[in-house]
Amino acid sequence: MIASIFGMGHVGIVTAVMFSRYFDVICVEIDMEKLFRLRGGEVFFYEPGFEQAFNKVKDKLEFTDDVSYAILKSEISFIAVGTPTETDHSQDHSYLASVLQNIGEALKEKDTRHLVVIKSTILPGTTENLVIPILEHSSGKKHGEGFSVLINPEFSREGEALHDLQNPDKIVIGAHDVSAMNDFVQILKMVYAKINVPLIKTNYVNAEMIKYAQNAFLATKISFINTIANMCEKIPSTDVEIISKALGLDHRISSHYLRAGLGYGGSCLPKDIEALSNLGRKIGYEPTLLDVVALVNEHQPQRVVTTAEEHLGSLINQVVSLLGLSFKPGTDDIREAPSLQVIESLLEKGAKVRVYDPKASSKVENVFGNLIEYYKSTEDCLDGSDCCILVTEWDEFKSLKPDIFLKMKTPFVIDGRRGISHISKVVEYHAVGLGKEAQTLW
Repeated sequence: MIASIFGMGHVGIVTAVMFSRYFDVICVEIDMEKLFRLRGGEVFFYEPGFEQAFNKVKDKLEFTDDVSYAILKSEISFIAVGTPTETDHSQDHSYLASVLQNIGEALKEKDTRHLVVIKSTILPGTTENLVIPILEHSSGKKHGEGFSVLINPEFSREGEALHDLQNPDKIVIGAHDVSAMNDFVQILKMVYAKINVPLIKTNYVNAEMIKYAQNAFLATKISFINTIANMCEKIPSTDVEIISKALGLDHRISSHYLRAGLGYGGSCLPKDIEALSNLGRKIGYEPTLLDVVALVNEHQPQRVVTTAEEHLGSLINQVVSLLGLSFKPGTDDIREAPSLQVIESLLEKGAKVRVYDPKASSKVENVFGNLIEYYKSTEDCLDGSDCCILVTEWDEFKSLKPDIFLKMKTPFVIDGRRGISHISKVVEYHAVGLGKEAQTLW
């Protein structure tokens, strides 16, 4: 079997690598620079182990910008293009509509039925109101006859996407065509023959909504525990880490996404919360809970800046070192990363900002240029600084020896992710969710 995958972003290329182990894959990308880099064997993002996985199968992947060729040669197409947020908070369907138009025109030349699987994140109603109409109009064929559309939302995490694709908690399929559903299930059985994966078969709108509901719930857990953490800092001797551990042991709650810190970022949670809130207002429902979740997250990064200012008195000309820039460890992605807000706020307050991240420094440099200083090691970044803020909990920061902080001019550490396991007693330490009296126990 031959599959074509449209959109070589994070989801698309990871899906291509995974599926190439089971059948031939044609990768379609219209961005010529990205296409050229992929053909040359270059991976344009960082994820642990992914480059090695890509190199093992890259000779089995075919890269092209020819939509007609990909459609005529394959039996099934996966669409993984971006659906960003518009300035009016609605979902931008321009990339999706463009690829659907091109696929539909290519389907005119095809005699056999083609399966079109949407992996892009789309709001409830998009398949019936946008996807199918565009394909029918551009192909001149009826849905269920010349082609069939299925929804197969993606639930993988950045930094662990390949692992998650290979070991999913569940597979969700939305379809109105029973025959297409059965054909797609048979394809998935080839991929997941060795593991027992719960399969949810449903209609389009349920499949579309499941993706948003899951991301909204995960974001809610993060904002919830950050709210508890912020309260703990005001209550003597409390520690959100202990509270979170106790909560996580309750099978109704679980420990996942229950770690206090600087809030969520990345390409999914922020835009999905915004899109779902916007949808709520459009259908006449005020999504108060989602608004509060987003508001807590928006304010969370500022707390470490406030803490630094309270300790130093003024941030003017104070040297502040940031450890970690990506929105989470295991990726170089800085989209909606808390570090960006922290850096911007520090600069506004007159601080001299130094940064170090094992993977994401070059991407932050594209944003701030020479407004801040970039270092290639933790030791150099800390040398002579007045304050250190841990922003991203990379493993190398978790294993730092306490004495490294003594290189600072005034050893004051703000642990924004509870990622530093040991600290010297001569270093003043402030951690998210740790009450003042509890600090002495650290």
